[in-house]
Amino acid sequence: MPFFCVSLIFAYVFNSLFALCRDLCHGFPFALIVPVLLVAPTLAAEPARLSGASEVVIRYDTLSRVVYLEAEMAAELALGDWEASLKTTLDEDIWDGLAFEITRDCESLEIGSRVRFEPHKDRFRDWRTEIAWALDALEIEIEHTLTRTRQWLTLQAAWAPGPLEIAARSRLRSTVCKPLVFYDARIQAEFPLCEMDTAIEVEVNEDGFDAATFELDDLVLARLPWLSLDVEVQRTVEGKILKISPTVTLGEMTCIELELEAHEGAGLAGALRLTELAFDFTLASVDVDATVLANPDDWIDDQYAASLTLEAEADLPRERRLETEITLFWEGASPESGVTRAMLLARFEPLEWISAWLEMDTRSGSGNLDSIALGAEISW
Repeated sequence: MPFFCVSLIFAYVFNSLFALCRDLCHGFPFALIVPVLLVAPTLAAEPARLSGASEVVIRYDTLSRVVYLEAEMAAELALGDWEASLKTTLDEDIWDGLAFEITRDCESLEIGSRVRFEPHKDRFRDWRTEIAWALDALEIEIEHTLTRTRQWLTLQAAWAPGPLEIAARSRLRSTVCKPLVFYDARIQAEFPLCEMDTAIEVEVNEDGFDAATFELDDLVLARLPWLSLDVEVQRTVEGKILKISPTVTLGEMTCIELELEAHEGAGLAGALRLTELAFDFTLASVDVDATVLANPDDWIDDQYAASLTLEAEADLPRERRLETEITLFWEGASPESGVTRAMLLARFEPLEWISAWLEMDTRSGSGNLDSIALGAEISW
């Protein structure tokens, strides 16, 4: 009986949305799928399995002296090869998200539909429906997405008869109640070449050619077994781009990754520049991860060009667990100012299904605490 009632609630909500879409788009065919998917599980006789998770965070901003409540709740109901889920979120005391999803996976055929709302704005966000079919080496997927202003139709196919894998995708779009027109498409082929992963991709859009990309991954030199290279050559309407990403692995504890990028025009030596440097290693039980980003477009939060993270875990008696993490940030605009932000996270797991954490954040660089958050998560 409880499962039947929950299914009726799902059906009622989706039925209301179906009526909305019918009025807006005169009953677009994809809108017919969801009510059928929702009613069918209520007729099943298998026992239902209910699971979920809830997360609550209380955040205090010391600058404005305001306390915010953040929360996220998810519930999933499984019945045979059917699954129905609900997810809702609360951000800074605002109910900003509500989503319903239902899927069915029966061997070679998978059907799913998800609808999202923005309760704080009292409006519908989007509705996505997917149908996927697999037969041996061939996979075909159709996806339709309806937003407040547009609708998208995506057709995808993948064929993997052996080492060669071929994938293609085409997207159509339109404004609401207008005919669908071509938006973009791409085709990709992946295959091994001399023990390297190789990929070739061609993209086109409504204006014609967009880009062609050639990738080589895990290129290892015989005399330098500790060095591997990823190489990407891309041709766009604006020119050529060469990316080289060397990775140095020193044993199982240390790894250094670089990303070099060159644009057409100045020659390889003059144009090749470092865009990213990543370094991680393990010292005792502490994981150290450092990243430097030279391209301002890649900066963290559009502000920080470098970060250093120290992470440690400890197993306590009675299967309890403690995790700590410290992250330091340096601004890209003024690196000489030193550390301008620091974050501390401590997470405690007394049981497998419950955890609690403390997060502290300071952005001034003076050591004054800017915000503090207490959170807890329960899964069931």
